Amino acid sequence: GYKDALAEAQALRVSCSSESKKREALESHITDLKKDNERLRRLYTETLFKFTNQIKYHTEAQSLKEELGKANSRLLSMEEV
Repeated sequence: GYKDALAEAQALRVSCSSESKKREALESHITDLKKDNERLRRLYTETLFKFTNQIKYHTEAQSLKEELGKANSRLLSMEEV
């Protein structure tokens, strides 16, 4: 009867409130995960950029070492003459 319907309505209200709180917690967690994901994406991009720059500078340094070695060899051969 009426009391059963009232009790059921109250139980549904409590259940709905509980589910709403769970949903809010999940939404908050999703927001935090999105922020972490964005932070990690920026960190990864920055790290990759630094790494590619290091490779570029290393390659340029190797090339300059080779040029210096050739120039030193030419200088030594000129001095021998």
